[in-house]
Amino acid sequence: MCIRDSFSAVGGQTHSPYGPFDPSGSSTGSAVAVAANLAPLSVGRATQGSITWPARDHSLVGLKPSVGLVSRSGVVPLVDWMDTPGPFGRTVADVAALLTVLAAPGPDGIDANDPATAAAAPLVGRDFTRYLSPEMARRVRVGVVAVTEEDVAAALAQRQRGMGRALTAGEEAEVRAALLETAEAEGIAAALRAQGVPVVIIPYEPSLRLAAPELGGVLAYGFGDSLNRFLGGWATDAPVRSLAEVAAVYAADPANRAPYGFRSVAGAAAAAVSAARHALEEPGTPQGGPAGRRPRVGRGGGGRG
Repeated sequence: MCIRDSFSAVGGQTHSPYGPFDPSGSSTGSAVAVAANLAPLSVGRATQGSITWPARDHSLVGLKPSVGLVSRSGVVPLVDWMDTPGPFGRTVADVAALLTVLAAPGPDGIDANDPATAAAAPLVGRDFTRYLSPEMARRVRVGVVAVTEEDVAAALAQRQRGMGRALTAGEEAEVRAALLETAEAEGIAAALRAQGVPVVIIPYEPSLRLAAPELGGVLAYGFGDSLNRFLGGWATDAPVRSLAEVAAVYAADPANRAPYGFRSVAGAAAAAVSAARHALEEPGTPQGGPAGRRPRVGRGGGGRG
């Protein structure tokens, strides 16, 4: 049994304001707050798709900034070298205005509690709304990936081989949702071209989706490593001190604390993976946290994050 999108054992199920639809996740509350007109803007947190997915499913604009542009200080991590806060809004202008505020975390734009912000220091004081004019848009070349049904079938087969079993309906839906069909891609391209934006159609290749590591493989080491360091630093007053203790809390009362199970938490807590072995098994991923690291970016199909 897997946890449902946007479910919390404390607050219950978050619902889409548009009806009985999957509200997506995991920054669902932030997206729903804007979609339901409870707030004009909000902030979410993404590891891979936790901002962009609920934004798309609620007809919003959501942006996952480059890691370091917005400080991660105090943000409970999933995999800290991939995590970043990011804005939600109804329009691109709203998101650009909020990003302008979020991207100034301290003196000279550098937050001493998040060394990754040093890389974004040249952008301190930058007003991102200044880039929203048609003239600026025409200086950008946009690539749109076109995906055929054959490409989707190949991606499903690849995912099934990786998991060693048949995919559930939900897992198949995740793979499909992560790929733009050709017709949709062509519609996006046409809308951009109508605004004078140069567009290049890129044929889909399986390697395009490998630009980001599958989240499931990263969690085995990254979740415990990230959360344990967070609890030992920022959250020194927390009643738990490690991911293993979190798993023990769930195990003590699963019906109330984890009614949909906690397989990922228990698996990551029990994983005996060293930093060196993790680096070998997940080439390109860092060891020891976010400081000075450059994550691979993209949207994987390994789960919500």
